[in-house]
Amino acid sequence: MASTQALKGRIRSVKSTKQITKAMELVAASKMRRAQDSTKASAPYTLAARQLLTALSTHTSVKGHPLFVQRDVKTRLLIVIASDKGLAGAFNSNLVRLYARELKKDDNQGIKNTTITVGRKAAQFVARLKDTEVLGSYQNLPDRPDGAELHAILDTARQKFEGGEVDAVDIIYTEYVSSVVQRAVVQRVLPAGVNTDDVAVSATDDVTY
Repeated sequence: MASTQALKGRIRSVKSTKQITKAMELVAASKMRRAQDSTKASAPYTLAARQLLTALSTHTSVKGHPLFVQRDVKTRLLIVIASDKGLAGAFNSNLVRLYARELKKDDNQGIKNTTITVGRKAAQFVARLKDTEVLGSYQNLPDRPDGAELHAILDTARQKFEGGEVDAVDIIYTEYVSSVVQRAVVQRVLPAGVNTDDVAVSATDDVTY
């Protein structure tokens, strides 16, 4: 039987662990609230931008713009956005599972692909795959990256598309629904204005082109 001193030591250890866990919980809750606020604040602008691009794509005046050119997809660029750390439930596993399905779909359709990873977990998964071309890997981005930190990714995607090296650019990321529901989705960003998920364009009817 454990001595009284040993039992007291275990009790102190459990209390210490409880305090550390509580502190981690508070930090995580604070980060979660900031992420929720950012998502809610940017959602209307994101939707409006997609609506505007979709509306613009129907006008003859932009048909010749290099970012609106639609080609048969023979090669596409996949940008996979995951986290740098684990302990996030199914967050990363759902992303890489969807990414793997997209790779298989491309293989079945004879489409070549190349990948940009954002987040250590995405990079680690892609590194284990055979015959997967990686254009770039970006890790440890801040919670709120500014334009300068994203330029390398955006410029690479744009240059590859404008140069005809890829015919489509898709982003695989997690769409926030609620604190307990997030879903991995694929969103086409190039060519611009491709309406892949029935984005309504009625809100842009009063826009002057």
